[in-house]
Amino acid sequence: MRRRINKKGFEASQMFVYILSIVVVGLVLLFGTRAIMGWKEDIRKVNYVQFKTDLKNVIEDVAADYGSVKQKSFNIPGEYKRVCFADIKYPMSAGGDLIIDGVNYPEIKDAWTDDPPTANIFLLDESSAQESFLDDRIQIEINDNLNDFHIICIPRESGKLKVRLEGLGRSVKIGRWRR
Repeated sequence: MRRRINKKGFEASQMFVYILSIVVVGLVLLFGTRAIMGWKEDIRKVNYVQFKTDLKNVIEDVAADYGSVKQKSFNIPGEYKRVCFADIKYPMSAGGDLIIDGVNYPEIKDAWTDDPPTANIFLLDESSAQESFLDDRIQIEINDNLNDFHIICIPRESGKLKVRLEGLGRSVKIGRWRR
């Protein structure tokens, strides 16, 4: 004897399995996307800390060697387009805007005009200063279009920041990489 399958019951259980599968796949995609986005942010933070540490170490080494000139290359994470260095011994006036390549960067001006300044190294993307920190051992090589502000901005080239550092005893003069 053959048993008959209740088609309505079979279709209802199949529908339940399909819906449950869709919910499980949706949850996996949602949490997977969140995890990947979290990893990307963590990687960005690690890259920033690595750059900051490397730069501070090089500044310390070069500053101690008076008269030495070194050209260094630093890895810069992809979202940053340029790094700006400001000489905080020359405070910026509170009036006016700081325009770099046609973009106003109020974050730089705010950090620089604080008393005391809170930052003088700025990692910029297309429209804002994303990260910044302070190292008061920096002087600026005077030969840039922003010298009225005592700031130099060096663009990232092939994922790297290439700078020229000159030891001044207690500080470092920073400029563009000369070819």
